Amino acid sequence: MNFHIIDTSVYMVFLDVPKSNKPEGDYTPEERAKLKQEVIDLFRSHNQLSEVFLLPFGVILETGNHIADCPNGRRHVLIQDFVAEVRSSLHNERPYQIVGIPASNQDIEMWLQSYTDNAPGGAGMVDSISIFYYNDFVAAYPGHNVRIWSFDNKHLTGYDTNPTPSKRK
Repeated sequence: MNFHIIDTSVYMVFLDVPKSNKPEGDYTPEERAKLKQEVIDLFRSHNQLSEVFLLPFGVILETGNHIADCPNGRRHVLIQDFVAEVRSSLHNERPYQIVGIPASNQDIEMWLQSYTDNAPGGAGMVDSISIFYYNDFVAAYPGHNVRIWSFDNKHLTGYDTNPTPSKRK
């Protein structure tokens, strides 16, 4: 089984949010196009039982903030598309499952500890929560592939139990 924890950078490509829909980093235009196609292709492959996409609650919040900053001409459509996507995932109609909705103070305490551990290296709160879920899934599903699917070349690089050239630059 392959678990893909979706980062904001990937979700923005999927939703085609202006100014945020391009993988960041030192990519050639051809590499950027290939990465964007990877996002589309992998989401289309969701019928395969071996692919599980996990959308952290923090990524939903962060994406909503980015969409709110979009130019007015496209913002309304993006808001509608984004809300429809998230609502569909709540009803298991999308290829991803929402994780990280805080159920208790203990959840928030665990996130704060992850943030304390990762922030000195520059990782923000949402990245730290994704790292927390990465470690949680690696421990819960030994022998399965787990990765944080991200185009962030800073804080989320290397969170992949089965790195291959096709998954990483």
